[in-house]
Amino acid sequence: EGIISTSDSDVDVLIVKTNEELMIAQDTKRVVKKFQNGAKEIKV
Repeated sequence: EGIISTSDSDVDVLIVKTNEELMIAQDTKRVVKKFQNGAKEIKV
């Protein structure tokens, strides 16, 4: 993680570690729980 842009860049460019699989699993768990609790639709 860290800034990878040059010092003369107009914007900061960052590297950010992610775990997309975990995020998808957590979102899926949240959606399933809402349906199990009687939700008819879920806004995303």
